[in-house]
This record gives sequence, C-alpha cells and structure tokens, in this order.
Amino acid sequence: MHTHNDHSKCSGCCGARALPVTRRQFLAGAGAITLGGAMLHRMQTRSVAAAPLPTRDLAQNTPLRMQPVLVYQLYQRREATSWRGWSGLITEEHVREELQRIEVELESLSKDAEFPLELLPLRSARSVEEAHQIAADDHDGVIMYGASGGMGILAALANPDKWNLMFVRHRTGPAYLWYEIVHPHFLRHATDTFQHPGGMHIDDVVVDDYGELLWRLRALHGLKNTKGKRIVAIGGALGWDRGHHSEAPERARELWDLDIVEVMYDEMGERIQAARAKEALVAECADRAHEYLEQPGVTLLPLQEQLTTEELIAGHGSPETLEQMREFVVNAFVLTEVFRDLMEEHQTDAITVGECMTSIIPMSETTACLSL
Repeated sequence: MHTHNDHSKCSGCCGARALPVTRRQFLAGAGAITLGGAMLHRMQTRSVAAAPLPTRDLAQNTPLRMQPVLVYQLYQRREATSWRGWSGLITEEHVREELQRIEVELESLSKDAEFPLELLPLRSARSVEEAHQIAADDHDGVIMYGASGGMGILAALANPDKWNLMFVRHRTGPAYLWYEIVHPHFLRHATDTFQHPGGMHIDDVVVDDYGELLWRLRALHGLKNTKGKRIVAIGGALGWDRGHHSEAPERARELWDLDIVEVMYDEMGERIQAARAKEALVAECADRAHEYLEQPGVTLLPLQEQLTTEELIAGHGSPETLEQMREFVVNAFVLTEVFRDLMEEHQTDAITVGECMTSIIPMSETTACLSL
C-alpha cells in the first residue's frame, strides 16, 4: 500500500510509470537474489551438530631477501697504455643512467615474481671494502651487476655462505666488462678448471634475460624454504632405496638439514579415533565433504564389478554403495584435520605418510590421498 504520491516501490499496477531499470541492473539484481537464496539454502541445510573448523594458517613462506649491487669502476686516462676496461659506463652520467635503468627493471621483476621476493634498495660497489660490507649485511645473497671493476670486488661480494648471482649485459644496454671475462677470469681464475668463487658456477650468471634471473630467484626461494624445515613423518621416515634399509632419511637430514618428527602408527590410530569421536567435528567434515562433491566436474563413482564402464562414467550405482563411498570422503576430511593438528602442534606446513597404501587405511577407513 502506498499513497500514489511516491512510486519508488510501485509495481506499476496503479498505472504509474515505473522507474527505468536497465537490463544489466535487472540481471545484477536477479543474480544477487539467486546467490542469496543459495547461501540461505546452504545455511539451512548444514548439519545441526556441525561446528566451524578452526582457521589455521600453516603455510611457511619466508621471502627471499636479495641485495642488488652495481659493480663498476671509472677509469682515468693514461698515456701510452691500455687504460680503460671494456665497459659502456665511462662517465658518472652513464652510471646514474644505469642505476635508474636497473631500478626500473628490478621493480618490474618484483611484480613478475609470484613468490615472496624482497629486493633491497640498489647499491653500488667500487672498492673491496664496500663489497665486504655489502656481503656481510642481512640478506640471502647478492645480485651482482658486473659492469666493470676488478676481481677483488666480485670476490668480496661472493660470500660463500650465501646464494649469489651475476647479471651482465650484452645487447640490452651498455656493454658490461664481465660479460666478456666472467668465464675465464671470475669463474676459472685464468685456469682450465672452475674455481667456484663464492660457490658460484656458470649457471649462476645471467646474460640480458630477466626471465632467466627470475627462475633462479624462484629456485633459491624454494631452497630457502626447504633447508632446515621440520617435517612430520607419519609411520616414520622411510625411503624407497635398498628396501627397508634405506639411507634416504639420514641423507635428507644431512643434505637438507631436515628436522624429521616421526609419528608412529600407534599414536596415529589414537588420534584418528579421538577425532572421529567428536560429533561436531565429524558433522562439519560431512558438510565440507558434501560441498566438495557438489562442485561442478566432481563425480563420485561406486566400485561395483557388475557395472559396465559406461554405467560407471554415468555415475550409476546402488544407494548403499554410493553412501559407503561418501563415508570414505567424509573420513578423508576428518583425517585432514588430524594431519592439520599434527602440523600445527609441530609448527610446520610439511607432512608425509609412510605406508600410505597399507597401514593408515584400516584405522582411518579411507586413504590418505584425498587428505593430502
């Protein structure tokens, strides 16, 4: 009911002209109504006993912290001798332009990185003393821009306890001295064998291509977040080499400094039983399993030998068999929470399951595959 003086909520039944509504506005409103109805339906159909699962942030993703450094030297003219190195940086103005160019390129590189990457403010090194100070600062390694300068500066920057890279120009700007001599002088020290200065090798040198630099930084980020990591090993730390006499766990500890926490299956069975005894937890996992199975493209197939392949693909099967399959999925969501409990207790985001096709299945009444 309204007074007909205000038609803002009028359906037009009284003959008044309705407010103009575009097709886009109508579709947007209809979409909002549909979405709201779906959310209401979801809220109404959730299990009464369900309780929200705890929100956990287990991911450990430490940024890679790198220090870019322009290495250069401005030469003074001398008579009757070769006085200038092969470098396009000849004057202070050239250096300022190159510093600006590098800063723009590093900003673009940082935006392209889909992993946490911290590039410290660009610095320059013209002496061994400056290089030593930069190398000792708080970072994971340096990115040397080898425009010019002597071997001593590069050697001082290449701290062997850190991860170091070198970028040199050939076609993307002023030529760099170390593009020409990095291989014979820096990497091989004018010998026939690699000397690995600062642990560096030929693969640690990038020419022109920032895409090549980016994947090396991505690899170093992965390395940083793997070395020294704590990992929960359900069923113990195992390996596939030499049967049950594997040396893999000890090698992993030595090479990767892994802190392996073993959780044996006696304890695992008790944890699973305790989780399955929590009515609210199981109800919430059942709701999540239902939501998972309702996703487009997800089909639950019963395992019945009497069904043909076509029937399996079509999803046919007796309700009893499908219900049993759903229980396996619910159990996998419960097992997931047990895994998350273990990782949270041990403050890590890494877990592995030994004997995943045998020992864990009877006690969890599902496989670890979906949980993982």
